[in-house]
Amino acid sequence: MKTNSSIFPLKSSFVMVLCFLWNFNGNTQLNIDSLKIAFDYSEIASERVQTQILIAESYHKQREYEAALIEYRRAIDLIPNDNTFLKAETIYKYGNCLKSAEHIEEARKGFKTSIQLYTSISANPELIARNNALIGRCFYDEANYDSAMVYYLEAEKIYEINAIKNRDYGMLFHFIGSVFKRQGDFDKSCEYYQKEIKYGKEHGFKDIEAEGQYLIGVCIETDSARLANDILCLQLYSELGNERLVGLMYQLISNSYYSMNELDSALHYQQLSLEIRREQNEISHLAGILSDLAKTYIAMGKLSEAKSHLKEAEEIALQTGIKKYVRLQEIYGIYYDLEVKASNYKEANRYLNLVYAYKDSVMNTEHKQAIAELAIKYDSDKQEAQLAILEQEKLMAKKEKILADEAASNQSFYNKIILSTGIALLFAGIFIYLKYRESQKQKIVISAQKREMQFQKELVEEKNKDITDSMVYASSIQKAIITSEEYLSKMFKDFFVFYQPRDIVSGDFYWAFETTDGTRLVAVGDCTGHGVPGAMMSMLGNAFLNEIVIEGKNYEPNKILDKLRDQVKRALQNNAAKDGMDMSILKIKDKTITYAGANLPLYLLRSGELIEVKGDKQPIGSQPAGEKPFTQHTIDLIDGDSVYLFSDGYADQFGGVKGKKYKYKTFRDKLSLISSKPFKEQGQIISAEFEQWKGDLEQLDDVCVLGLKL
Repeated sequence: MKTNSSIFPLKSSFVMVLCFLWNFNGNTQLNIDSLKIAFDYSEIASERVQTQILIAESYHKQREYEAALIEYRRAIDLIPNDNTFLKAETIYKYGNCLKSAEHIEEARKGFKTSIQLYTSISANPELIARNNALIGRCFYDEANYDSAMVYYLEAEKIYEINAIKNRDYGMLFHFIGSVFKRQGDFDKSCEYYQKEIKYGKEHGFKDIEAEGQYLIGVCIETDSARLANDILCLQLYSELGNERLVGLMYQLISNSYYSMNELDSALHYQQLSLEIRREQNEISHLAGILSDLAKTYIAMGKLSEAKSHLKEAEEIALQTGIKKYVRLQEIYGIYYDLEVKASNYKEANRYLNLVYAYKDSVMNTEHKQAIAELAIKYDSDKQEAQLAILEQEKLMAKKEKILADEAASNQSFYNKIILSTGIALLFAGIFIYLKYRESQKQKIVISAQKREMQFQKELVEEKNKDITDSMVYASSIQKAIITSEEYLSKMFKDFFVFYQPRDIVSGDFYWAFETTDGTRLVAVGDCTGHGVPGAMMSMLGNAFLNEIVIEGKNYEPNKILDKLRDQVKRALQNNAAKDGMDMSILKIKDKTITYAGANLPLYLLRSGELIEVKGDKQPIGSQPAGEKPFTQHTIDLIDGDSVYLFSDGYADQFGGVKGKKYKYKTFRDKLSLISSKPFKEQGQIISAEFEQWKGDLEQLDDVCVLGLKL
């Protein structure tokens, strides 16, 4: 039957008109309906595929993610297998939609499949780099920072090797900087945010420049300067018409107002951000702004409003695939503040335990996934190496065949030579053979010895690696348990912590707590031993302090040390005469400090003069010579006073030109000399002084020095 060829151009034109309307008509539902009609009328396979992709993209733009995912899957099924590029592009878009719907694991798989297809047709390397960065972003959203960096660095390598300077490369600076920020390395994160700003300016990417500008806010020290930067970024995103990032800027502006204690302004901008977040329907960000609102209501004393916002934030965070553990850790931290404010200390302690549990979950997920990703990368590299070896073997076999053919043609000539010389060599051969057998026996013995030594060496190395890996993980747990510097920054405007374990984990620790009436307690502990035994003692001490102070509401330093001694002795009944800890503990209330110490002193710096307040010469633990109650010292403060709590590790370190101890006198002189400087700078000086003094010598003990401006 003859086909009417005029039908196809007519329908083809009809599809083109509908696609034009899809791009310019404001009514999204009308666009989708029009596209579906176009799909039904078209009989050209390529046009049906393109129309189906447009239908999926339209649902995606409308944020109807589940509908979009169905349409993307239909489009992928329609694409012929020989059109690899279109299939790769559509799967990439499908992965983006999965990420928007917060199906993070499926999104990662989609991006990886897309990379495999691009690679099979040697597609533009910038597409492969883009997808690597997106896989990294998926891991980042799950707080798997090690795995994220694996893919970010792979993307960066592709961009650099191929001299690609596109918008996606600018985004990569943001992604890498944010990993460093999440891990607390703000200097490194700021370095990458500066790179993003510079890259945006050099290559004319206004949105990249704006993004780097708002991210650099984390590097600005004063709240007022950070607020000015956020307002500038709000203007930039308003000009660019980016509603999602306008919502983010409202949130950041509210954070600055919150830090400045301008709570009404903070609340106003949080409500503006919440309105946009609800419209955007990005549930992870919605949980974040609800948490911020709860913090503001707590600060305003509106506890019921705070609780309702926290409840909604928790429900949303439990559904999200993005930053789930990070969000829940943050939410339970705010619940803790809420219950402390309401004097529900038992409930507050429950939420504090949840905070620690989710910190541990983040680290556990992060490292397990990182190991899995690196294993996949290793297997891929291994397969490539095996293919290369097979190719090399084929080449060698070919060369051997050529040589064998040449050898066969000359064989008769060689036979004559061998025959004439064979008899002469026979006797020499017998002699050589006997010597050879003797040497082989010796080699076998030596080889066996070498194998045994190598086996033992590898066994020791493997054991050492297992021990080191365990200690590194234990260190991350210990850091999660001890008081964070972020918590200290809420208690003191100016302070520093120099905390340096000798063997990855530490027997030294520092602890702090602020009561609802503003009483602040700070302690530094030095446990028996270092390494793993010391670390276990330090975590025991930290837990006992929480129990005595937070649950027991004991706020007097001497009574705290008395009760802590009883707890330690009960816990260590089988080893009572050996283990324990030294400690100095300080209470700050109004214009008075109260101090008690177990073998550790307190240094008070006043107008450049250092005053030493000594603790009792007895440890927290069993005292065979007899125990006595700890002594308490009370000192009235004047403006400008500073205090320093520390373990003995700093003063006892060997070093210098003559390899002698640093000593307490040198330590006191150093503190007096730098006392007028800002505490952040003091901490840097103390750290540099220790490293310079120690030089190439081993660190003798764990070190902890805590400086506070009162």
